[in-house]
Amino acid sequence: MTAVRVSSTAVDSEMIQEPDEPTSRLVVTELPIAATAQTTTIAGFIKPKRPFASATKVFEVPGQDGVDGDARAVPAEVVGRTGQQIIVAFPKDQGVRKGQLAVVAEGLVGRVTVVDAVRGEATVDLITSTEFAGQVYTNISNVPGSVRGTGGKLVMEGVHGGVYQTNRVLMPDPSQQSSQVGAVTIGRASADKAAGATTVELTPTADLANLTRLSIMTPSAD
Repeated sequence: MTAVRVSSTAVDSEMIQEPDEPTSRLVVTELPIAATAQTTTIAGFIKPKRPFASATKVFEVPGQDGVDGDARAVPAEVVGRTGQQIIVAFPKDQGVRKGQLAVVAEGLVGRVTVVDAVRGEATVDLITSTEFAGQVYTNISNVPGSVRGTGGKLVMEGVHGGVYQTNRVLMPDPSQQSSQVGAVTIGRASADKAAGATTVELTPTADLANLTRLSIMTPSAD
């Protein structure tokens, strides 16, 4: 292996090692604090030592675990859907509680609203549900606002700064130790916010229509 790429869907940046470095000399770098194992992907490449050769991807794996104090991801399987809610099954005795976030690598899916600890099942309100709302901020420019679902769309409101098309919008994870650590992308601005407006529509980054598995973020056991 001659190169490694580390990328995170929580930030608009990625680290790509120089593919011409000697084999097995790997670069270790620090990702922004918004990144977590659940939003990070690591890929390895091989580049032949001949002119104009291109690199070939040899593996791509999700991040695992994390650092001490990170929220813990409980794996869950989608077993049902009713309107703008999904039902998920998770291993019992995992500390799943109401209010915790459900995520996939691409971003936020929704929030746990009901937990049946005996059955090991939880109900999750999707981010486009009329029952979903929360506080958010834009990545990099840190423009604050709130979001709410409309039953099919997602809207950011109370915006008093510039938000432009494809800007990433993050929601703090209540299971993390601060509002900046391990924040989850909820969506990207669908268009530039109009001058004088205080709202902008967001496009969810998670594929809400084809969910099969996800993670429920729970506080660290440490």
